[in-house]
Amino acid sequence: MFLYVCHCVSNASSGWLEKFLIRHNLRARRHTTVCQKEPSCYVDVLVKFVLYIRRMRKENNYNYIYGSDETSPADLSWNCPFKAQIRKFYDDWLLHNERELTPAGNPRPPSMMTYLSWVADAWDSLPEEDIKKSFKHCGITNDINGLEDDQIHCFKTQIPSAVASSNSFERAQKFCEDNLLDTNEVDCYGTYNELFNDEFIDVVYIANLNHQHKETVLAALNSNKNVLCEKPLAVNKLEVEQMGYWTRCFPLWSDIMSNRLNSLGNTKLFSVEFGCPISRVNAMSGIKDGGEGYLLASGCYCLMIAQLVFKSEKPLEIIVNGKLRENGLDCWANILIKYSDNKLARIFYSGEHRGDGGLSIYCEEGNIRIPEFFWCPEEAIIRRYPDPETLPHVLSVKPTTEKINNYLPEFNLFNYYYPKTAGLFYQIDHVSNCLREGKKESDLMTLNDSILLAETLDEIRKQLGVKYPQDDF
Repeated sequence: MFLYVCHCVSNASSGWLEKFLIRHNLRARRHTTVCQKEPSCYVDVLVKFVLYIRRMRKENNYNYIYGSDETSPADLSWNCPFKAQIRKFYDDWLLHNERELTPAGNPRPPSMMTYLSWVADAWDSLPEEDIKKSFKHCGITNDINGLEDDQIHCFKTQIPSAVASSNSFERAQKFCEDNLLDTNEVDCYGTYNELFNDEFIDVVYIANLNHQHKETVLAALNSNKNVLCEKPLAVNKLEVEQMGYWTRCFPLWSDIMSNRLNSLGNTKLFSVEFGCPISRVNAMSGIKDGGEGYLLASGCYCLMIAQLVFKSEKPLEIIVNGKLRENGLDCWANILIKYSDNKLARIFYSGEHRGDGGLSIYCEEGNIRIPEFFWCPEEAIIRRYPDPETLPHVLSVKPTTEKINNYLPEFNLFNYYYPKTAGLFYQIDHVSNCLREGKKESDLMTLNDSILLAETLDEIRKQLGVKYPQDDF
């Protein structure tokens, strides 16, 4: 078994072992033999080695997972305890053995046979499982179905296996180049059907135009592929019933819904404003294929979060007023949604006005404020009111305040068009976890959630007067 790992330099092996090798006229080994970056004189050898590894990947029953080789797995898994055991043998020898002296009166070092016996005994003492894990840490494993991903160091689930364009192989290649993907490792296809027919693809991410979602998703499902679809899932409820929102996958929203919201008592009011002039939406010539307009471009995020906060409760009444452009597309809307027990959701979205994307949730015992980018949040402020029974003059007492943060990882390789786009990795991770657990439906955004949201969006468009060719109202 050969192993090629790079990108990390460590001096873990410096010290007594090197001195021992030199003392006995042995070739001094390079630091961290598994992970030292090779010098230029080994380039030809490395090229041949990489080609050999690729051939082995195709001809053998194990897989090498790229992007998982950023530390020294052998040093971490068994080299460190291996050397520690040899060191222990050496210390015991110093303490408990009578040492011969040289003619100059200096203690003699252990004999070569003694050293070799220590090496053999130290190796025998290593658990076989630790040695196996070292290869798994490198991404070399017989089990490629995800069950051992937690053992693979720096396993990158975000690296795609293939990229497809609707009608151009060159566009797929350019996408790989723009996103620093190795075309030797990522397959490129000129049509979606070619991608769907690839038996090695488990899940596909669909992010084409809104009106194309239904056709593309169904084609992928008919090819037995798992699907992660960009919002909106479809143009209307009818299409959703025949066939994703990244926001629900953000750790901050998970924290709010799991730990924070219930501790503040019953939710009474949800308020959000989303204003962002987007040239792509504003420049649309009119209703042609369906799916155009600002509601389905970004306003749908507001409705989705309201539905999340009120636990997918069906609205009792929806009141909408807004503005349409001359081309028949919605420009902005003010929406009031009434739920049971006098709960309200107030939503304003706009394609003409710029806002901070702030959101507030008002409960009986406090409120939650996300100051900006509610659809991809990194910060929230929790305020808790004093108990009105013990403090009659509540208005004169400041609430206790807690700030929670969950910042996105830094990705400096790319210049994203929209802010915080790196957060899309969270939904990819969620889909991967669902597949590993054998789930065919997300518990964060179920089919019933998608149908209810599409139904709400249909009612809003109906009141605004925006009708698509796919509609029946």
